[in-house]
Amino acid sequence: MKLSARNQLPGEAVSVARGQTTACVHVDIGGGTIVHTAIEAVDDLDLQPGNAVAAVVRLPDVLVGTQIVGRPGARSGGRAAAALLAALALTAPAAGQPALPGAPLADAIPAVAIALTGQIRTPRTLTLAALQAMPSVTVEVLDPASAGIRRIAMSGPALWQLLQDAGPVDEPGRATQYRHTVLAQGRNGHSVAVAFGEMDPYLGGKQVLIALAQNGRPLAAPRLIVPGDAHADRAVRDLVMIEVR
Repeated sequence: MKLSARNQLPGEAVSVARGQTTACVHVDIGGGTIVHTAIEAVDDLDLQPGNAVAAVVRLPDVLVGTQIVGRPGARSGGRAAAALLAALALTAPAAGQPALPGAPLADAIPAVAIALTGQIRTPRTLTLAALQAMPSVTVEVLDPASAGIRRIAMSGPALWQLLQDAGPVDEPGRATQYRHTVLAQGRNGHSVAVAFGEMDPYLGGKQVLIALAQNGRPLAAPRLIVPGDAHADRAVRDLVMIEVR
């Protein structure tokens, strides 16, 4: 299927984080620019990390499509070989903030879309505004860049409170809430697990955070922080999905 929109930006799907109703997709369009999108029909596109895709801009909408041959503008056998197999409407700019001609693509698409999914009563997509509206806590952790010498302050909403608000669905039985684990995934596919018992104030009491700021300065993207670990291996940069299991 060919599209009449001219603003077709070829790229590569670098991560596809599936939730129960939506998927968070990140598309690398080059030049260090990552497009963050939330779509519903990801299975219809058979979209996988590494797929060649195109972000198609037709104001005020942004579309994404999978390519079956080449890239937009590429030639094969003397003919333009790019074809879009399917296209999906993505989240439009926020109400009252239409995208402007010539504006960077990142301005037209939410920079933060974390899928909160799994065994909870109220799955949702967490935006930056939603995270900023939640109570913030600050913890000090070792800075991995300083070989464990310097400590840094990370601030953001507590994951435990976020999960309680979402309503975990427990299995029948005694203390079954402690069977739950949380799988947190970053844009690059890095995933870690955190047990409910680690965060419960009556047990481990770890203040696991979705950090939005470091030493008072906003981070480029939300980051999962697990304080108390001897190493920062469970820190997840550019968080895109939180799944309760």
